[in-house]
Amino acid sequence: MSEIKSLAAEEFSLTRGGPLHWLLVRLGHAGEERQRVIRRAFFAVLATWFPLLILSLIQGRAYGTQITIPFLGDLAVNARFLIAAPILILAESGIDRRWRLLVLQFLRAGLVRKKELPAFEAVIARTSRLRDRVLPEASLLVASFLPVFILKTEALISGVSNWHTLEWDQAK
Repeated sequence: MSEIKSLAAEEFSLTRGGPLHWLLVRLGHAGEERQRVIRRAFFAVLATWFPLLILSLIQGRAYGTQITIPFLGDLAVNARFLIAAPILILAESGIDRRWRLLVLQFLRAGLVRKKELPAFEAVIARTSRLRDRVLPEASLLVASFLPVFILKTEALISGVSNWHTLEWDQAK
């Protein structure tokens, strides 16, 4: 077992950085404490699923038989926003801890010698710099909203009335 210590390895994180993390820090929502993580998962549901529920209730498309697939009957949307998004947020801190342990294991197992430590720490620093870049997060943001403006949903819906089809589209 090796006695090499590295502050860079002990503080390594794939999730504590980048523009979204910095925004969460400024808003006081960042951190790995269980209460903060649960609050972020709850906020994700409030920001994604809840507005869709309210709008579909206002339009009368949340439930009922007037359309084939009402909002509350759309399993794909509900699974994504009520189940998948919170699970990903809740899993984030555990995954981050495991990555940190993995990086530390390189030192504990003796895979990194004392003379190789600066190069090992340089790789950690380079990974952290890549994590902190704005371009990847901005690209993901654009990629997530771009299909709304480019793709037509009629091809995906194939004539089935559902909660996200506008009434003037159904009249055609």
